[in-house]
Amino acid sequence: MSKFLKTIEIDGCGGPYKSFNNDYHLIDETTRVVIVGTITSPQGRGINKNFYYMSPYNPMYRILDAYFKATSFVKNKKMGNIDQIIKELKEKRIAFIDVIGSCKNPHDSSLDDELVDIKLDYKSFEGINKNIILIANSKNAYQALLKIASKNKLTNEIRCVYAFRFYKQENWDKVFQEIGL
Repeated sequence: MSKFLKTIEIDGCGGPYKSFNNDYHLIDETTRVVIVGTITSPQGRGINKNFYYMSPYNPMYRILDAYFKATSFVKNKKMGNIDQIIKELKEKRIAFIDVIGSCKNPHDSSLDDELVDIKLDYKSFEGINKNIILIANSKNAYQALLKIASKNKLTNEIRCVYAFRFYKQENWDKVFQEIGL
């Protein structure tokens, strides 16, 4: 069992390192799919980067552009145009959410196993329409999502896209096609 999974067995008290869930509640009545992560790493934060998947090393927007045969997600990411990214996500009926509400990240690491005092974000998952498909982007996000789903009594379809470092275009394409996105 990974250090992360051991850490989330007992709900922690949280910390100063917070998800974007309270800043950007992207789920609305038109949402069809929610991509679920753990928490945005320090590399995804900073000037014009205070949004999900904004690290220059994170390929989520490239994956979306390739699947939808578009080029605007990556372009808007590079420009830090969060409002335009949100608009395009809504047009595609996609939202993002993190399973971690807050934690401590003593080493400013991008690794989940380095996080401590993890407080899962049960509240952001309350009232999610049961027709929304939840897709965890890693094994850690998936395991934490299962814990949240159990506590919140979610009946949503839950999927996990996983490959080493979790981003392989063909894995995402397959899931997106299977769910009819």
